[in-house]
Amino acid sequence: MDIGWLGRDRTGLPLDRLGCVAGTASVAVAFVGIATAIALSPSFAFGANALSDLGNPGHPAGTPATALAFNGRLIVGGVLGTAFALAIPEIAGALFVALWVLVHARQSPPIDRRTNAHRTRDR
Repeated sequence: MDIGWLGRDRTGLPLDRLGCVAGTASVAVAFVGIATAIALSPSFAFGANALSDLGNPGHPAGTPATALAFNGRLIVGGVLGTAFALAIPEIAGALFVALWVLVHARQSPPIDRRTNAHRTRDR
């Protein structure tokens, strides 16, 4: 259970799986927070207000409840997004290996069926 840059974390789960879950959860948490703040706002209108007005309790569209829902969920979403960003090298590494195999598998010399060896291009 070595904690390495590429590998597994202390729970034994693959970092790429944790990163994908954290990335998806960060977007979901942020959207739910924004939707909750809009629902709690007494006077929010898309044409008249910016979303950031929901995080300001002193603004007519904002209340302490909207500020907590909006700002709190954005902070949690940001933390989860950071976890996703830390897992990108693991995710990108797996994608790079898959692409490398696909590209180089097509460029390997053909196998001579009679000798079961690779044919060289200079023959």
